[in-house]
Amino acid sequence: GVLKQYLRDLPEPLLTFELYDCFLAAAAVPEDVQIPKVAQVLTMLPTTHRIVMKYIASFLHEVSLKSDINKMTPANIAIVFAPNLLKPDSDELGIQMIDTPYSNKLMQLFVLNYD
Repeated sequence: GVLKQYLRDLPEPLLTFELYDCFLAAAAVPEDVQIPKVAQVLTMLPTTHRIVMKYIASFLHEVSLKSDINKMTPANIAIVFAPNLLKPDSDELGIQMIDTPYSNKLMQLFVLNYD
């Protein structure tokens, strides 16, 4: 709960308001090109954000490896963490609802392909 709260309380999300649309677009491309597209967008993040995101994704990958015990599959992790890592620069709930499948897919990609 502490990590999720910390991420939620950041003044700007780790995956930045500026790159919100880029990340969603990368998650929406065909699966065979998703990883390279997401990797390309990651290079656009500030260095510190990119480093922290790598550590978080690595940690969440380790959590997912114990999903038989903790029930935190990559999909469940995405549901919990995606809204705290990637959000638009508006509080309009409609936008967030429409974009949820893409932000969850993006988070799953991070957990499964953390390196």
